[in-house]
Amino acid sequence: MTVEDQLRQAMADHTAGIGLPADRWSEIEAEAAAARRVQARHRARRRTGGLTMLAVATTAAAALIALPALTHDTPRRVAVTPANRPATVETPQPAAPTTVTSGVTSPTSVPGGTANPGGSTTTKVTPTTVPAGSGYQPLYPFRTLPEANAWQASHQATGVQPWHLDPGMTALSFTGFLGYADITTVYGVRTDSTGAHVTVGFPNPNGAPVNAAVVHLRRFGTAADAPWEVVGTDDTADFSLTTPPTPRYGTVVKSPLTVGGAINGVDESIRVQVLQVSSTTPLGVFCCQPAGNSGAPWSAAVSFKGATDKVLIVAASTGGHLATVERFTVTGVRTSAGSTPGL
Repeated sequence: MTVEDQLRQAMADHTAGIGLPADRWSEIEAEAAAARRVQARHRARRRTGGLTMLAVATTAAAALIALPALTHDTPRRVAVTPANRPATVETPQPAAPTTVTSGVTSPTSVPGGTANPGGSTTTKVTPTTVPAGSGYQPLYPFRTLPEANAWQASHQATGVQPWHLDPGMTALSFTGFLGYADITTVYGVRTDSTGAHVTVGFPNPNGAPVNAAVVHLRRFGTAADAPWEVVGTDDTADFSLTTPPTPRYGTVVKSPLTVGGAINGVDESIRVQVLQVSSTTPLGVFCCQPAGNSGAPWSAAVSFKGATDKVLIVAASTGGHLATVERFTVTGVRTSAGSTPGL
């Protein structure tokens, strides 16, 4: 064997003594599996985070949608009455039997009825001229037919003061003019050939109606949209202003004026005042005349001054039990002879 052969043999023996490297494929697979698990956890966390954010966003959106519903205020309605009066109109009740207003026995028929205050009309005003009066006295709110015609023209042009077309509201406005703040409610409206008869009063503490008077109104003019005018009150057995020495309705009077009538009640106290439409305060007041018992007569003398209108209002009232004014009665007299066209 040569030296070269010996070297080859030695190298072969050395190579045979070196073992094969270990198989590490399992480690690679294990590491790959671990990596996949880590990635899976990351994806799971991302999905969970996305769902959480979506839930939060959904909850916020729902809250935003629900918030207006939770904070929406219920609509409120406010009822407003003309001239800031706490007036109400209730279901009409049967009116008490009445007599003709303040002694007028031959009224002239004039078309009547309750007009719609909110309605409109295209009818042009033709000033009404009536050569003779009917015997009724214009107490409120107009003094003459030209005044009524002027309002009629203004209302047709601008809709001003529609309450003149409603006998109930006109009657309540009249009680306000008299200073009877307790009289706030219309309890009935009856119309006939003589005009409208409006029962006014107030509720007692239990809410039951207390009828204070029946106000008599007529159309001032012949048109269908002529305004309503107070001409007096209907006399009743409970309270009247017609017994002599009271002057007859529509007659000429001077100061002092003695009036009287009859009244039913207990511990009544009668107050009398004389007024005219052009004045904001009474021309004269008498207070007070004690009265009572069933149909008991009463009388009082009242002085007045400063009268400039042709027609004066004489109003008597009593109260003090449930309200300052619980009943009243009205008549009309004149400062000079004459009649009023249009009524």
